[in-house]
Amino acid sequence: MEVKPENPDGPYLSRVKRLQHAYPGLNQLLNKISNKADQGRLVVDSAYKERYGRPPGRCAVLEFTDDGVKHEEFNTADGLRLHLETIKAQPTKNSACRLYVLEDLEPGFVETLGEHVGVDPHVFAEQMNTWNFTDVKSVGHRALPSMMQPGKAFTLRYYEFRGLDQSTKDDISSLGNQMSFAVNRRWYEPWMTIDGPSLPNDDPLAFLRRCASFWTSQSRSSKASDGWNAVMLVDPALDTFKAPSGRDFYIFKGEEFQNRNELWYARDAGRFFRLVKFPHSSEPYHKGCPTIYPLSFCSSQRAATADLIANTGPRSVTSPFDETIFYWTNLADKQEIRAAKKDSVNTAQHLLKFVAYYWIHTLEVVSHTLAQSEYFSDDNPATKPEHMSTHEWKHEFYKVVKTSHKINYFRRQMIYFENAMTLNLERLGISLDGGGGGGDFQSGAAATVVPMAQALSDAQKDFKTLASRLRPLLSRADNLSTVANDIASLRAAFQAIEDSATGLSLSILATVIFPFTLVASMFSMADNFLPGKRSFWVFFAVSIPLTIVISLVLVVARRWGSWRDSLVKAIQARTTGRNGRASGPGVKIPAEVVNGNPGPWKGRGRGRGRWGTG
Repeated sequence: MEVKPENPDGPYLSRVKRLQHAYPGLNQLLNKISNKADQGRLVVDSAYKERYGRPPGRCAVLEFTDDGVKHEEFNTADGLRLHLETIKAQPTKNSACRLYVLEDLEPGFVETLGEHVGVDPHVFAEQMNTWNFTDVKSVGHRALPSMMQPGKAFTLRYYEFRGLDQSTKDDISSLGNQMSFAVNRRWYEPWMTIDGPSLPNDDPLAFLRRCASFWTSQSRSSKASDGWNAVMLVDPALDTFKAPSGRDFYIFKGEEFQNRNELWYARDAGRFFRLVKFPHSSEPYHKGCPTIYPLSFCSSQRAATADLIANTGPRSVTSPFDETIFYWTNLADKQEIRAAKKDSVNTAQHLLKFVAYYWIHTLEVVSHTLAQSEYFSDDNPATKPEHMSTHEWKHEFYKVVKTSHKINYFRRQMIYFENAMTLNLERLGISLDGGGGGGDFQSGAAATVVPMAQALSDAQKDFKTLASRLRPLLSRADNLSTVANDIASLRAAFQAIEDSATGLSLSILATVIFPFTLVASMFSMADNFLPGKRSFWVFFAVSIPLTIVISLVLVVARRWGSWRDSLVKAIQARTTGRNGRASGPGVKIPAEVVNGNPGPWKGRGRGRGRWGTG
């Protein structure tokens, strides 16, 4: 009898694979979850089993009851499967309201939740890592606005910024292959900051692309007494897997690409990367997301909650997994818990605000970078200061050319930010023309508008405000094209300086030769001045002094301005000293002021703090 080959996938992924021809957006999920030979996944799996004795990823269940929220955590897919099979065997437990929070997309957890809970596979696919949230091997799943139901499922995109140490800033390269150390690894790249004399920047930054997803089995036709199962997908914090030092943590580091063409082809989902663990150190921008609870001592309940937060001690505030559990088990009041039981999407209330806070950080970084870009154009005039040498002028132009690449990089990133924000608005039921926010739509022949859950109502308010803040920043970024044009003019001026330097050398050579040619032409009219004749010495006696005189005239004419200024300063210094005015070593007149050029304002940009936005 013929033996059929063993199916490497479970029932859930096998069913998804049979549907991939009809839903191309599922390719992203199948290419990465089903690829058990993925080198990065093998490294992560081996590291977690060696350190913790378990596979990567965590899953927790929050059960919402009238008495509060119960919490249970599973470190393996087998533990989660046993929990779900126990519930299935006891019909009385099927009416409970449960939220499953999954950190990272470990294949065992994905298969178990998909099989027992029935999660839409598109939610898993949207949560997968992509290059700028798109790649060439899969088709992105972007549903029509009329088919989106925020109360049923959504996936939001955001960015996590990290502050790099000066000693580790070179670990992250714009042409490098760096990723977070996880099964569902994220691209990690530096943020290009614009440096200028008036606004120096000593704080290098890097950022990761993040996703957060929600799905629920609850439908609008469900009764209040019916239970539901909801699933929340989040990314692990960057410092989840610590290095032995305790301060550092691990990221993936791979090959460095030679040019952007190679980097572009690296988007291929089937490309093999040789990834290794690499120790890295960075800190979250603004220390991460603040505790999403109003800090107040006006009532005994608020004061008691503040004491609980203080007594808990330091938490991993960059982990949406830990923070979601902490919020619902410690901070949420009974009214919020009742609202979550009634409408399961309210369990995403904390996650939605968590994502919104990271968008606030993104807008602050963008605003600060824009300020530096605009100051850069002020600090680099198109004219050459008289006190600057040609060598210094060339050095400044090299810096301008380097900065022009950073400005172009920044403008490209703004396009991605705009696209991510637009997609978030669509998935929350907000249209770009200001619509949305009036309720959630129920699909079907008799579509009706139902009251919107409080979590979605707050999210629409937050993201509308964030979009309105992003819009003027986009306009300012578009105006940076003026800076690019100025840079092009400066580069043209730089070429002119190079050409003029060559022409000056030829002019000096001609100046030296001209007297000899002139005298030779004049004396050639008489035979006594020919070589070998008795008056031939007159040629040198006249040519050499004439050459010296012409050269001195040129030198004096070229240096006359600086000599005049030096003479004026010397006279002013002697006059000031004789009149008894303060002229000691503590008083120094800048050369730029004496020459009539005030120079850049050195104090601009100070006093804004470490993360000032200008």
